[in-house]
Amino acid sequence: MELAWIAVRTVACLTWVAFAICMRYYFRRSRKSHSAKNWLVLAAFASTQAQIAALVLADPPGLALMTAGLACYGVGNLVYWWALAAHGKERPDFACLPSVPATLTASGPYGLVRHPIYAAYLVCWLA
Repeated sequence: MELAWIAVRTVACLTWVAFAICMRYYFRRSRKSHSAKNWLVLAAFASTQAQIAALVLADPPGLALMTAGLACYGVGNLVYWWALAAHGKERPDFACLPSVPATLTASGPYGLVRHPIYAAYLVCWLA
């Protein structure tokens, strides 16, 4: 049981670190500043910190909930990295920046969900 709780915490931290690095270096114009973008990043940071704090401070849940959490992280990571791969060499702009997309991506998870990267974040926060 303790090993499963360590696994959940480790997967959570690795997921959010990977997403943060990708947010900083993958998306075009990620270093541009805009008030809407700044609020979005602040809200995402606060949500993620709240989740990490809960994982650190909470007592371990049952094995079924830990398994469900790991499954959510797995689905979230799958959708996130699949969405980035669907863009190919045409990296998307960072969200909330006033710009016209270079291309319209309709393949991969974009054929199932309009905003799969956001969906991936939500599934991981659900975890």
